[in-house]
Amino acid sequence: MRINLLPPEYHPQPLIELRRVLLLTVAIVVLLSSLAFFGWYYLTCNNLAERIAELEGQIAVYEPAMAELEGIEAFIEKVRQWEREMERIKRLYPPHQQLLWSLAAALPREIWLTEVEIAPGQKVTVRGNSLNFQAMGRLLEEINSVKYFQSSVLKEVREVTSDEITAYHFEIEIEAGRDDSGKKE
Repeated sequence: MRINLLPPEYHPQPLIELRRVLLLTVAIVVLLSSLAFFGWYYLTCNNLAERIAELEGQIAVYEPAMAELEGIEAFIEKVRQWEREMERIKRLYPPHQQLLWSLAAALPREIWLTEVEIAPGQKVTVRGNSLNFQAMGRLLEEINSVKYFQSSVLKEVREVTSDEITAYHFEIEIEAGRDDSGKKE
């Protein structure tokens, strides 16, 4: 038997104690997990920094194109505004080209026009001459058959004789504005 007269603090300690092993194991696990977390965090931050740098490079490449695109979009909007203004201006005036083409299509060969007056409100006054009185009747019929014209009225006819040639000066008032389907605008 051994007698140990040393105080208990100085007694030899066993080399492996369960509490120490557990404490050491927990410390190592915490240290390793901390290292793993910081390693993962470091790699993630580096990866994000690389992606951010790449995106900034792409943004720098695309910024001039975006500025140009914005300029083009502004120009397109300006052109659309000009088109709307042109349409608004066109609506203020009667469509003279259609009116004149319709009048030319209705004109018989025996008649020549001396004046075409287009008044606001889609009223057209036509003055002309003819050597044939029946040609004026055909002109009125043709004008009334054209879809673009609503009605026509013979306002005045004068017979003029010069050197044994009889000519007729006439004035016709036409109301325009019928669309292609025949309805009033």
